[in-house]
Amino acid sequence: MVRGLNRLCLALYGFPRPTVAAVNGHAVAGGMILLLGCDHRIAAEGKARFGLTEGQVGVAFPMGALEIAREELGLAASRWMLGAGTVDGPAALADGALDEIVPAEEVLPRALERARKLATHPSEAYGAIKTQLRGPALDRIRHAAEKGDPVEGGWLGPDLAGRVAALLGKG
Repeated sequence: MVRGLNRLCLALYGFPRPTVAAVNGHAVAGGMILLLGCDHRIAAEGKARFGLTEGQVGVAFPMGALEIAREELGLAASRWMLGAGTVDGPAALADGALDEIVPAEEVLPRALERARKLATHPSEAYGAIKTQLRGPALDRIRHAAEKGDPVEGGWLGPDLAGRVAALLGKG
């Protein structure tokens, strides 16, 4: 499972074309990593929560998630990852986890508009710049996807399902 997650992170974060996320609800744990892996992130106004809550269920971050969070959240990554809580949209925007917050009915049109704008950039240069910016992180993710990730044992342990169920109030 962890190697699969790392391959997904590698494919998304290293994709040589523009990626734009349109979020109309919560983005927590893996959903937050997928959001952060995109080049531009737009969320709907409202009560949605954003967070990296893996610590609440007792699992460390796979390399792909770790690298994406560290690269995209900068100094705020420690607070997000160690705190394992959630924040509202304005706080996510302030920390750089979101690029825009718009009314719910404008999320998809705005995301399509932004994607069309980014798609006008010369694709070869766009991909090369992404590689320049993310190269070292992508190398670390690639290594974990191919050779194994130190956190695999914690993710595959027999008590993970119980910890998740307890967190959800079903344990």
